[in-house]
Amino acid sequence: MQLLQQRDICRVQDDIADTKTLLDLARAAQVSSNIRERLKAPDATIGFNEAVKKRHPGTGLWFAKGPTFTTWLEKPGSFLWLVGFAGCGKSVLCSTAIQFAFRHRRGNLRIGIAFFFFTFNDESKQGTSAMLRALVLQLSSQVDGNYAFLSRLHDSYRDASPPDTALIDCLHQIVRAFKDVYIVLDVLDESPRDKHRDAMLQCLAELRAWSEPGLHLIVSS
Repeated sequence: MQLLQQRDICRVQDDIADTKTLLDLARAAQVSSNIRERLKAPDATIGFNEAVKKRHPGTGLWFAKGPTFTTWLEKPGSFLWLVGFAGCGKSVLCSTAIQFAFRHRRGNLRIGIAFFFFTFNDESKQGTSAMLRALVLQLSSQVDGNYAFLSRLHDSYRDASPPDTALIDCLHQIVRAFKDVYIVLDVLDESPRDKHRDAMLQCLAELRAWSEPGLHLIVSS
């Protein structure tokens, strides 16, 4: 009994440590404030934190340890679309997937992790541009020590906000700099249909059209 309790305590401690490290990675706080202010990327960690708080011990393990997710981690150019009604736990499942992808990355700097949680009650987290900015910020801070990709983007658009086309191109360059990149996009259906949905789906199609073997995508809606 004591051994089981000790294992549970160690597992909780490991989960807490993993979550903290993952959040530090996603916040990319080491990127200069000047570049961050110009990029105006929304904080993707808020949605992740909210999903983690709703999660009970063991939630989503059936998925994270199952063959579908394992194949997604290993198969070149893998893509999963998780579909479910509102409130069925998609965000919680995505948070579990993010943490297990992070564990898969452990110690390998050639693997990138990024995520974005769309939010219907926050306009700054609904559109294609917001998603791209968040992904570019997270991955650029992981791929090199001098943030060359962000610096070049910043230098090209000193007097204006970079358009989505430039953000997509920058993201593509960053993805190519890694061996593998795992991206999780949660609740795509919270991107309003009348404002952003078509552009979002078009962007997603473009990412898949890259046919990059190292790009692994999970989308939920």
